[in-house]
Amino acid sequence: MGQYSNQYDMFKVKFVKESWLDNTVTNAEIHIEGYNIVRLDNSRNGGGVCVFIREDIAFSPRQDLHDDRLEALWIDILIPKTKTITIGTVYRPPKEASFLINFEEILNKLNQLNELYIVGDINKCLLHKKSSLCKNYMNILQMSNLKQLLCEPTRITENSKTLLDHVIVNSEDRVSQSGVIPIGLSDHFITYFTRKFERKTISDSGENLIKIRSTKNYNKEDFCKKLNDANWSELYLCREVNGTWAKRYFYFFLNEAAPKRDIKIKKHTEPWMTSEIIELNQKRDLLLNIYKKKKIVNIFITIIVNAEIKPRER
Repeated sequence: MGQYSNQYDMFKVKFVKESWLDNTVTNAEIHIEGYNIVRLDNSRNGGGVCVFIREDIAFSPRQDLHDDRLEALWIDILIPKTKTITIGTVYRPPKEASFLINFEEILNKLNQLNELYIVGDINKCLLHKKSSLCKNYMNILQMSNLKQLLCEPTRITENSKTLLDHVIVNSEDRVSQSGVIPIGLSDHFITYFTRKFERKTISDSGENLIKIRSTKNYNKEDFCKKLNDANWSELYLCREVNGTWAKRYFYFFLNEAAPKRDIKIKKHTEPWMTSEIIELNQKRDLLLNIYKKKKIVNIFITIIVNAEIKPRER
């Protein structure tokens, strides 16, 4: 599984619906390198959901939203200086009659001010919306200010094409792309969406100061050693992972290894110009200056040598 999933390492979060996992399967057996796993198994044959979250992302499972009547996982993604992002993965067994009632109850408990992204195998084709179940399902999404983004089949057989897997969001403007990848470990295709990365733009009025991390004196080995030697035992007593781990520990060592500093950006800077590109430009200019100085020194040495040789030739 790890070998297969590594083909899609650009995905920061990976959802698995109908995982078929139970207590006989350990996390080590389904481990994907570089990811943490959160899972909800089902005691019956089939079902279950799980989520793989990249290790550099802080998260908090929402145990308060757990409902034994619904196969669903809810997780808050914690990103610095960003409102909480709630993600969910849901599986509806094909003959589950009470799904809509239970699903609507959970939606009513969610904080609508948070960004919400739900990836689910609902086992109801949205290519044919005439059934009462489809109409009720779409009405619930509409009343909750949610929108289903996919419009192409997620499962294709010799006899049918169906859209059973859904991507549901409450902020469509924050999604740059979504779609279906016609490949998968089962007869369902992979579905995906990409959340927009927000970057502050440079205004047109005068010069602007932005903060960057200086890697001039950064040493990877020293940085890793300090992290390794630190006392992390206190973390086990804390519930708020993002605040404790990031602010007190990790950022303490990061600020030592690569401190922040202000740099000036001239107006009319292109929107694609990032702090990384700016720092690389500065390194380029520094190397160019060193080269020019060495070139001048070489020319000077050449003039002196020629001046010494000429008297001897006479």
